[in-house]
Amino acid sequence: MNEEKLLIIGGSGFLGSHFIKYTLKKYPYIKIFNYDSLLIGDVQNLSESLKDDERYKFVQGDIKNVDNIEEIIKSYQIDIIINFAVEYNYEDAKESLLGFETNAIGVLNLLFLIKKYNLKLLQISTAQIFGSRDYDDSTEESKFSPNNLYAASKASGNLVCQAYIESYNVKVMVANICHIMGTYQSTDHIIPQFIINALHDKKLQIKNDGLNMREWMYVDDSSRGIDILLERGVWGESYNMGSNIRKADLDLANIILKKLNKPESLIEHVVDIKTTNNKYSINSDKLKGLGWEPVFDFDQAINRLIEWYSDESNFTK
Repeated sequence: MNEEKLLIIGGSGFLGSHFIKYTLKKYPYIKIFNYDSLLIGDVQNLSESLKDDERYKFVQGDIKNVDNIEEIIKSYQIDIIINFAVEYNYEDAKESLLGFETNAIGVLNLLFLIKKYNLKLLQISTAQIFGSRDYDDSTEESKFSPNNLYAASKASGNLVCQAYIESYNVKVMVANICHIMGTYQSTDHIIPQFIINALHDKKLQIKNDGLNMREWMYVDDSSRGIDILLERGVWGESYNMGSNIRKADLDLANIILKKLNKPESLIEHVVDIKTTNNKYSINSDKLKGLGWEPVFDFDQAINRLIEWYSDESNFTK
């Protein structure tokens, strides 16, 4: 992959920006074009560290604008597209429409272009497409059972990828990734929010009983996993990427409070009738068969994040 030209859609977001920095550090001759609307992503995630790197170029634009993306493909002779673009908010009809336009129709735009120009697409998806698992872990063959609109929109993106693979034999891979934690993550996400609130002796709000369980992985391990997929993965296949580390929300709060020597009285349970307890868990044996294993354990990752978020200059620029 060292001399290829990558078009990263949504590369200024949390996951995409980490992958760009990882890739530029590992591959000295690669070229990366970051195409991001900046509705969620932050250009500062990359601008300072890469401002003098001639291998990197930022272009602001929307995944729904197929003409803009096509112009980049033609102008820069792109080899591979990696789609990190995502929309999370589904509070009203307008936001829900935007979410499906980004997470499903946007993917359809990319599929049209890779078919037209004979390119490769790695679609970054979520383990939430499989829904809650009570007794076993989701494999790549498990049925989609999304239990929220975000997961439903991402499952729609996966389905159009599968349809294009079956209909046109295009070179597409899909990565279904568990919940990710890391530096530069927005402070409205649960782990940075808990850390920052605990540091300032503010309440850590837990929805209902706090038994909602997620599988957590450190962001550097996801970058390594994506790299291995591009190097060794089979086009036309999907791969789960998880750590096998599952924590309930209440456990997260207690772990963070204990590490910061803060009292459990900072935990505040709030009633949310829209939230139900889920258990997100996936089987990653297929990806591990390619030689990938997560490196960071949970304790190591949390310690790193507490140190990083303790310095407010890291996220208040």
